[in-house]
Amino acid sequence: MAMVVTVAIGIALGQWQTERANSKLALQHDMDVRARQAPVVLDASMTDMHDMLFRPVIANGKFVKAWSAYLDNRPYQGQAGLYVITPLQLGNSHAAVLVIRGWIPRDKTDRLRIAQYLTPDDTVSVTGMMKADAGKVLQLGDTQVPVPGAIMQNLDVTGFAAASGLSLLPYVLVQTVGQEDGLVRDWPVPATGVEKHRGYAVQWYALSLTAFIFFIVTGFRRGKK
Repeated sequence: MAMVVTVAIGIALGQWQTERANSKLALQHDMDVRARQAPVVLDASMTDMHDMLFRPVIANGKFVKAWSAYLDNRPYQGQAGLYVITPLQLGNSHAAVLVIRGWIPRDKTDRLRIAQYLTPDDTVSVTGMMKADAGKVLQLGDTQVPVPGAIMQNLDVTGFAAASGLSLLPYVLVQTVGQEDGLVRDWPVPATGVEKHRGYAVQWYALSLTAFIFFIVTGFRRGKK
């Protein structure tokens, strides 16, 4: 009876992980299709921003330089660094979008010293990809209240909007093409975790097979006795 329960649980959990892997594959396919589509001009009047996720986007407006901030613990090629975030006030609109502009190295002697980079004063066209968030890292303690020039662990768009008074769109724009501003834009490829779920599925199926083989071997030995 114990063998039957173990095998059934292993198969059920293996199938669950396989289904999760298949759903992640479908998500990856959707992301790839959207990434190949022609860029869309970002408009604050768009009603369904969810359809913009992972699509190439062009946003026209002016950077709100006073509210530039930084995301900590974002290494690049083994070097400690920060992501630069600056709100972009969309042209002819009260709305703005947070732009993850690029990466800069961290100062090895003074963690509060920010490397030099340029921010245009004039109207710019920012080309990038819409994402739901900026990604998260392990954070100890409470979330920091955003202030101009803050170095934060993670980004909360709602909290940033409340602190800055800006009418921010609910997603962020990861800039992929940019000006000569001294920022690195070699972004990591988004991972959906398909291989992780496949690995878990193999483990659960292996557990079921092991339990079944153990039952056969022990039963055979008992029969011989």
